Amino acid sequence: MNNILTSAEGLSSAIQSIQEELYTALPNFWEGDIEGFGKVYKNVQNSSDNIPKYYKSSKIFIPEVYNSSKGNYEDVFYDNNKSCVFCFLIDDKDSTEDGFLFRSKVKVVFMVNLGMIYPNDIERQDSKAQKDVVEILRDINGDYEINEVQRGIDNIFNQYTTSGVKFDDTQPLHSFAVNIDLNYYLTDSIEVVVDNTSSNDNSLIEDTGGVPFISGNTSVENFIQLDVSYFEQIFATNNPTSYSVDNLIDGLSLDSATGIITGIVTGEPRTEIMTLRASNEFGEGTNDRSYNLTNESGDDFLAPYNLYATNSTVDGFLLAYSLRDYNRTVTKVEVFRNNTLFKTVLVEPYVSYSSVVLTGINGTFDYKVRLINSIGEPSPFSEVLTHSVYQIGVMTPNESTTKVSPTLADAISYYKFEETDLTTLVDELGVNNGTYQGGYSGQNNYSGIISRAGTFDERLLAAAKAPNDPSFYFGAISGDEKPFSVSIWFKIDDSTASGTRSLVSKSLGDVFEWKLNYTDNSNATNGLTPNFQMSFRDSVRSSIMTHSMGSGYSFSQFEINAGEWNHFVYSYNGKGANERNTFVWYLNNNYMESRSIPPSLNSNNSYQRMTDNGGSLVVGGERLLSPLQSKTSIDELLIFNRELTKDEVNFLYNDGLANSVS
Repeated sequence: MNNILTSAEGLSSAIQSIQEELYTALPNFWEGDIEGFGKVYKNVQNSSDNIPKYYKSSKIFIPEVYNSSKGNYEDVFYDNNKSCVFCFLIDDKDSTEDGFLFRSKVKVVFMVNLGMIYPNDIERQDSKAQKDVVEILRDINGDYEINEVQRGIDNIFNQYTTSGVKFDDTQPLHSFAVNIDLNYYLTDSIEVVVDNTSSNDNSLIEDTGGVPFISGNTSVENFIQLDVSYFEQIFATNNPTSYSVDNLIDGLSLDSATGIITGIVTGEPRTEIMTLRASNEFGEGTNDRSYNLTNESGDDFLAPYNLYATNSTVDGFLLAYSLRDYNRTVTKVEVFRNNTLFKTVLVEPYVSYSSVVLTGINGTFDYKVRLINSIGEPSPFSEVLTHSVYQIGVMTPNESTTKVSPTLADAISYYKFEETDLTTLVDELGVNNGTYQGGYSGQNNYSGIISRAGTFDERLLAAAKAPNDPSFYFGAISGDEKPFSVSIWFKIDDSTASGTRSLVSKSLGDVFEWKLNYTDNSNATNGLTPNFQMSFRDSVRSSIMTHSMGSGYSFSQFEINAGEWNHFVYSYNGKGANERNTFVWYLNNNYMESRSIPPSLNSNNSYQRMTDNGGSLVVGGERLLSPLQSKTSIDELLIFNRELTKDEVNFLYNDGLANSVS
């Protein structure tokens, strides 16, 4: 009997079209009495009978359909008098991009008695039953995509109580589902005529008209249980006309017309790789796929595996993983971060739980995942994935618990500003001494973070300069630039002045090679925050790349201490605009790592690498800027020819308060 509606619209209509064609086609493959149902409803069980103890604290749902002739609901579980019962389970929500075409995740569920549908077969033919259904669905002219075959009644009816069902997946009974993504219009109705004149017409399915594409790769394990019937459908885009497999595992066979692989694999546990091929008139698509041949069964509660991060956003990412077949019900997914439970996700019926969206992330952490079944048993943990997300404009306290003094062997210059005269700028390494000039004044009257400091007043040309030296050039003729770091203590003595103060740069007059600026245009009412910028000029001096810490972003929780000493570090790995996470800012032992260098920060999107313009190292500002700059004190300026670690920055900030670097 095929239980159909007299009136159906939208999703119900689309499902009923498939239901009617399935009911018509199945007798060509199976024998016995077949019963079909349409869309299943998720109804609350009113009786407390047969409800396991672990369900007592929440609503219990049962799958039911509405029988219009009887005026009531009835369940769709297997009937012992039937050779097959099939129905359609739907998701709780459908998606749409335009408000007209909707997309629903649908499970086409089959509960069969293998002995009744195949009365002449002695062996268990569960794979054959799955193959028959997939072949029928492939020939139905409908707007849907087949994406998965699922097995096990508890797995299929996830989050429904099946406690009163006298059905298990032992011979001759078998349950499975073919999961599809079904497109439909709310205006669809049962009066819509389905044209079946061409069984291979996939015009309703998007086709790019190119070579077939087979998803998956060798980094993802596929499991084949030894000594048990196996079924796999090769799914490929662009309507393949034939299929083939290289290195087909012994015991398996391929239907070259349908792309269905079946058989029984024997022997010892091992890993093998098969190359799947799908062809059409435009060419051939291939896919290398790894198979884990194992004695593990669907009754074993195994760990998720193959963790990876994707779909990164400004504050999070999608944590995805692979799942092994499991014949029982999974109710929760737990994500641990640095060995602490970070997020718990309830597994909803008919919704894939092979990924979790994580938000509110800022920093580098270790992640692992485990599953929880319906009686509260946890699976083993997955492997650990280390992943970084750094929010633009958001700073994180330095988590370093170790303080490591950076070695001066990797330093280019070290300026302590301990001079008592107003002429010579002393490099503690004895390499790049310089001179004070312009509006420099009163240096020996100012206390530094350690002893004295260099103080540069609001006059426009106040600076200290060290002559040009190749060690201050961080560009390259080709390829990556050179990594470097700048560590500096500074204090803004006059907070009323606005504009930009150049802290340190390599410049020739007004033309810089690289420069580190501090800007504060804020006041009591405008809500702006300070900003730090490191800018590079490229080899043709026509494009500038700027790493901006605060422009357009709020980091008010870590604003500078006005009128007090602040510690700042810029650390660059030399990767230019070509890679993510290329530099790190540190402000008073809080840090922010770049996510990327957006092209919009390049004045003409053509930055390649820094030029060597022969300029001097300039401390303070010598450019003719207006308005007047804030009076600024600088102390303990270190320039390194490498990146600094968080442990080293921890030392420079904490121990640098009382001790010089040695």
